[in-house]
Amino acid sequence: MEIAFRMKRLLICLVPWMAMTAAAQTADAPRQVEVVYSNVGPAEAWRVGDECYIAPSVLTSWHWPYTMTGSDATIQAEGRTLKVQTKIVHDRVLFPVRAIVDQLGAICRWHGNEELDVFGEVRMVTVKDGTLSIDTTISCKPHIFSLTDPSRLVVELRGMVMNKRGTGDLPDSVQVTQEDANSVRVVYQSDNIPRLPSSTDDATRHWERRVDFKKVTVYKSGPPNPENPPPTGGQDPNPPPVRAEQGQVIAQSPVVTREDSSSLQLGIPLNVPLQSAPRWRKIDLYTFEVTLPGAQFESNYRQPQSESIEKVTFIQLDDAAVLRIKTTRPVSPQLSTTDAGILITMDKPATYTGGGSVAGKIIVIDPGHGGSDSGTVSPDRSCKEKDLTLQIATDLAQELTAAGAKVIMTRDTDIFIPLKDRPAVANNNGANLFISIHVNSNATLNSTRSGTTTYYHGHAPLGQMLGESVEHEIASTSGIPELGTLSDLTRFPRSGMAVLRYSNVPAILVETAYITCPVDRSKLCSPSFQMNLARSIVRGIKEFFSNAK
Repeated sequence: MEIAFRMKRLLICLVPWMAMTAAAQTADAPRQVEVVYSNVGPAEAWRVGDECYIAPSVLTSWHWPYTMTGSDATIQAEGRTLKVQTKIVHDRVLFPVRAIVDQLGAICRWHGNEELDVFGEVRMVTVKDGTLSIDTTISCKPHIFSLTDPSRLVVELRGMVMNKRGTGDLPDSVQVTQEDANSVRVVYQSDNIPRLPSSTDDATRHWERRVDFKKVTVYKSGPPNPENPPPTGGQDPNPPPVRAEQGQVIAQSPVVTREDSSSLQLGIPLNVPLQSAPRWRKIDLYTFEVTLPGAQFESNYRQPQSESIEKVTFIQLDDAAVLRIKTTRPVSPQLSTTDAGILITMDKPATYTGGGSVAGKIIVIDPGHGGSDSGTVSPDRSCKEKDLTLQIATDLAQELTAAGAKVIMTRDTDIFIPLKDRPAVANNNGANLFISIHVNSNATLNSTRSGTTTYYHGHAPLGQMLGESVEHEIASTSGIPELGTLSDLTRFPRSGMAVLRYSNVPAILVETAYITCPVDRSKLCSPSFQMNLARSIVRGIKEFFSNAK
């Protein structure tokens, strides 16, 4: 009896210890992630515990030279000399990011479990003797643009956070704010905004400019696209439309201005420009609405002639004209304005075939994680993401192959594949689609969070269309709540997801269900559910390629 009692007490003590040990091993197991440094974008990295490690090649790309003595490294970064200790991960010498960044006076934040963001601090903003000065802890390249109502100059510092004591004696016309989690804005308000270049040539830790009070063009559309900044002087090449002093805005019948295998353009002629910007919203996979504020339809409006448009319903409101457009296939609409009216561009897959056949299509299937990267693990440790994704992807490949598609899997065994190498398989093989399969998780164990989510990269119209088609089919047949089709920028605002970002073909990442939810997990571990999920994805792909419902 005494021995049994002691054994029982020993087990009671060991169980929590074993659980903590298992958790610690999981936390310390290397996991492939990305680190995002504001000046150069994302880079591959490894997470071990709360630290993030990068390869020597990343330091080189950041222009941080280093020397090594044994496991000790000396790094020249941001004009300073730093000392850190390296670590061997998967037989590679890697450098600790957080240890480096802490010495620079910068900040690291984990965004979920897969991205470490590196932020600099804005130490001081001052205006003295007509000179605007900004000091930061790491180099930054300010982006400069103008706004109206009221007239003001904006200097935006991306990848920066504001030090609470970071403003000197500023005039009332200058304000410094944390615009969002990723950027700081310095705003100068004046009737005559200063003329400055749209951006600086080089990233720097100390930026200053003499404020020159010359009149410049004011862009009413807000900050320009950094990839295509507007000119800094002269006339606005796209001046905002102004409503005619007399007469109502009349929206004429929509006309197909161009249609081919990849897109359809639908024009809505206006007798005078709109005073307010047009709006659009998606109603379902096949229907969207376009609202023209302050407009009225002409008396004899006609249906546009297109094989991709089933019907246009014209809805006249007191303060707007609304077109409800129902299409024969999923499309991704985009709105733009011209001198003549409104132009709606509806993108569609250039390689579609009638009836939604996938025969002859090259489709790359990517089972997430693998090998040393287990992905998320169930709270009871009974199943791992890497195993579930491989099982679902194998079923998906089998179903697509049976339908006539040529399927390439990034892995068909339990091996590790770097993030960049996964979409490269699609890029290098002339694939039509890239589909990455994952399993979701919630930080709260035994969570009731349930559902499926499909991601596409940035604002890619075909990726969004593919995601909506697949998400719609999964939700309608799986019995799991539909959480939506989202841009990966909603999850990783600064860079999106690597496997989607590096794909040159329409790409989606399907978070099939939550492994941390008991209901979802029981389904994920069921072979019949895995096959049903695969067949739902195939139906979504066929819908994407179809020219008819």
